[in-house]
Amino acid sequence: MGSLQCTFAAHPASRSHVKLNFKPLPCLRTWKPLYTQRSPQKRSIDSTRARSLDDIAPVPAATLPALNSVDDIEIESLWISGMIRCWLDDEWTPLEVHRELGQAAARAYMEVRQEGVETEVGDVVLGLGAELLVFNFRECFVGPFDVANKVAELLMLNKLGCEVCCVSDKDIAAIKRWEAIVEAELENRQ
Repeated sequence: MGSLQCTFAAHPASRSHVKLNFKPLPCLRTWKPLYTQRSPQKRSIDSTRARSLDDIAPVPAATLPALNSVDDIEIESLWISGMIRCWLDDEWTPLEVHRELGQAAARAYMEVRQEGVETEVGDVVLGLGAELLVFNFRECFVGPFDVANKVAELLMLNKLGCEVCCVSDKDIAAIKRWEAIVEAELENRQ
């Protein structure tokens, strides 16, 4: 009995081929492949499509409004602290670590915004994520960049009025609920 040689490409787009030699077992007289693989076809690039992609204008960066004073940054940080706590408590279960994480996110946001350069949302996300790396996330169900991304989503929704793909009706309800809590606390202080 002879051997059967099979050649196939590792991936349809690759040019590398693998050769395998099969020797049939003595007890088997015939060998049939379980499936047949088509030979890779040459793919051509549609030059008209490629040209049209170059004509697409880039998406403008989302830029947060400048905060004029330390008080403005502090107010926004307190809002972030409460929103992160609400988000985590709603998503899982109320835990003390959610309050601590909200406070850590607020401190990180203050540090990032006080540097003065961080007004582009992407820069804020990276700055927050980097600052939150020191927080102990052991008891949390999220990581530093989950929190940083959520802060960015909430800021874009609330401060910029952007339509954000990852924000749900629950998030909008949480924003309204948190703002009602803050208003009630302010009224009680007066």
